[in-house]
Amino acid sequence: LHIPHERYDSHVQKWWPVDTSLGGIVAAHQHNNAHFSVVYYVSVPETIDRDPGSITFHSPENHWGVCVGASVSDRGVGESRARFVPTTGDLLIFPSTLRHSVTTNEYDTKRMSISMDITLTRNDTTNEEATDEMSIPNPSLWTKL
Repeated sequence: LHIPHERYDSHVQKWWPVDTSLGGIVAAHQHNNAHFSVVYYVSVPETIDRDPGSITFHSPENHWGVCVGASVSDRGVGESRARFVPTTGDLLIFPSTLRHSVTTNEYDTKRMSISMDITLTRNDTTNEEATDEMSIPNPSLWTKL
């Protein structure tokens, strides 16, 4: 992924802690309001023979052949999934519109992570360089209604 960083500013729209105890799960969802989502795993139970609550990415097509470290399963017509088993200190960055879920935490120990949504805006403060109509203008150029 190439983003000409000299042309864009990154904004953390929001962030939130996720504290998942034994049996905790996060249903499939996506974040349509941002460009990238981030998960930092503060504390994850050491995995021996159970699932600490893996993040699963759902794709309408099979794009997972190039995902290093992913456990991939084909769900048949219409969807494939890639599952990542987190460890403490892992940082994941992925497109916010990619549907994802978290499997059940099968440990008595809490899994703690911090999630955030990031949006990119042009960093120019004039519309002179606004050749990319799909990019979000610098917020200083917005007009409040």
